[in-house]
Amino acid sequence: MQRGVAAVAALLLTATAALGADAAPGPRVACRAGRLTVTATDRPLPELLAAIGSACGVAVRGLERLPDEKVSFRAAQATDDALRRLMRQARVANVAMVYADDALRQVIILPVGRTQGRRPAPPRLPELAASTDAVEVSRVIAGSQAADKGLRPGDLVVAYDGQRIRSPRDLIRLSQATPPGERVVITLLRNGDGVQVAVAGGFIGVRIRPVKIFASQLAGFGFD
Repeated sequence: MQRGVAAVAALLLTATAALGADAAPGPRVACRAGRLTVTATDRPLPELLAAIGSACGVAVRGLERLPDEKVSFRAAQATDDALRRLMRQARVANVAMVYADDALRQVIILPVGRTQGRRPAPPRLPELAASTDAVEVSRVIAGSQAADKGLRPGDLVVAYDGQRIRSPRDLIRLSQATPPGERVVITLLRNGDGVQVAVAGGFIGVRIRPVKIFASQLAGFGFD
């Protein structure tokens, strides 16, 4: 009898250990001074985003729109950059990030925010040959003239005071060379439409990054 009980107990312990071995640990998330450190293995995407939001003080809305697909993800970088990389990895397309005082406050998953099927094929060589350099607004600093003038993340800076902008260095050089009391016009490309904004010389109030765009997007601007 004692041997039978011992055998059953041993089986139960073995089964419990096997279940514990198969279960992936919860995500490890830390957030400090706008920098996110996260390690997650085979965790549901909504669970991971909720954990990141809780650790970083960022409200994540629209989690119910996401499937419970499991992801593995590691990062040690700026919170918004890490979240963008996570969204790209999970093929979540429509995401809005809301900032206040230059800090990320909300992440909103919009409806129909997921691409379907396989990732698009890389551009063919003729399309790559028709690309050109540009500058994209990655962040608008709260309280700056860029915020007052309505500049948005994703805007493409095409020209500053009539001069074509091809790199972040171009925009920095021209804006610093313009006296603060002088007004100039920035030409933007926003969702395919041209937008002109009058700003003062000097600090604009945007974070920018170099990007590649199709030269055809500049048709009608008089630039190449």
